[in-house]
Amino acid sequence: MTTPSKRDWKLYQEKIKEWQERYIEKLVKEYADYLCSEIPRIYKILGIGEANQAG
Repeated sequence: MTTPSKRDWKLYQEKIKEWQERYIEKLVKEYADYLCSEIPRIYKILGIGEANQAG
């Protein structure tokens, strides 16, 4: 395994916060959309997805 160069490491350190923030924002939006969806609340509580809702 090769070690990253100092330049690569510095770039990573500069970008990681931005990547983490974008990822968390996406997760929050997906979760909010899921909670606001038309899936009955009990299915959300039990963690049952839309595919299992009918049966």
